[in-house]
Amino acid sequence: MKIKVNNKKILTVMFVLFFVTELFFSYTILSRFMLILFCGLSCIWCRKLYINPFCISYTFFCIWSLINIFFGHVIDRHIAMDMTMTLILNCMFLYGFTQYCGLIKEPIVVLKTYKNICVFASCFFCVFGMSSIFSGERLSVLGINANAIGTFAAYSLIIHIYQLYENRRFNFRDVLIFILFITVILFSGSRKGVLIPIFGWYVMLCLQKPKKILKYSVIIIGFVILVVMLVLNIDFLYNIIGYRIEPLLLFLKGMNYEEDSLMTRNHFIQYAWESSQESMIWGHGLDCFRTLPRAYDTYSHCNYLEILFSTGIVGVLIYYSTSVIALIKAKKTLRHNNKDVVLMLVLLIPFLICDFLNVTYFTRRMIIIPSITIMFLRRYRNEYNK
Repeated sequence: MKIKVNNKKILTVMFVLFFVTELFFSYTILSRFMLILFCGLSCIWCRKLYINPFCISYTFFCIWSLINIFFGHVIDRHIAMDMTMTLILNCMFLYGFTQYCGLIKEPIVVLKTYKNICVFASCFFCVFGMSSIFSGERLSVLGINANAIGTFAAYSLIIHIYQLYENRRFNFRDVLIFILFITVILFSGSRKGVLIPIFGWYVMLCLQKPKKILKYSVIIIGFVILVVMLVLNIDFLYNIIGYRIEPLLLFLKGMNYEEDSLMTRNHFIQYAWESSQESMIWGHGLDCFRTLPRAYDTYSHCNYLEILFSTGIVGVLIYYSTSVIALIKAKKTLRHNNKDVVLMLVLLIPFLICDFLNVTYFTRRMIIIPSITIMFLRRYRNEYNK
């Protein structure tokens, strides 16, 4: 028993080190080394093979990409192959992460570690990123994208809110962590960072009290209206996040708006959809959207359309098949009032919604969310069906 406990602690330290290097030193030798070390130890110390449906679908997604490259259904073979190699590394990570989760057994323990990493990172962002805030820019440190910072804090905030909701009590430290995450989200200026906790909070309330969906819908709508009024009418909040919310509201109303980020995002999404029509089955190759004349060497800003353009309808079906199955079959599992099942859905549903606004399929720190949620939803379903 002592050996197993020590292994868990060591693997947790390895996971923390991997995640920190992945966050601050992405695509470097250091992050690759920690990836291999974490996955290697996970596989060596976990004697039982744990199954993760998302890991399986991700592997087939890689295979489909290789088939596309082999048969020449790609715009640029080298770009598609480079991204496919990244996905193969991601498969290795997903396999190692699955064994780590299986060894820990409790999803909330892994998610608490995820949240604690964000607490450390958020403190670092606030201390060393204040210069960018005072200069009128969005929160950014070491070149880390502000949206990545905002979404990381947003998912951690969901975990924190869920813990507070379940414990029904909180202390001064919990309040500080809550304020810290809110501060990072606002300073990052990430629209997704604001939307993710709202979606998560709404899903959590509806799943906990399904007969009160109408009541909670009214509460959430009222809360959103209040937040929007505050960020649009208070100069301090407007300068932080309101100036990014305002054009989004104009866009939803069908009115003209002037905001380069939203206009660019809308352009890329429309362009990706139009370009996908040419090869809806096979696609044009992973990461090849950036090679198009009006793509300006970037991605489509929508995970669904990026995968559709890259690997066709088949790729979309392969990638999202396990997520859809997990959501469909979760209804029976919810009847057993398992709190962890609710948390898995509270994380997975906002993630799938925000995939319309972001490209996540190749980012290891993002695919952790569908990986852990789908894995444990399947485990609980199998346990209750015995």
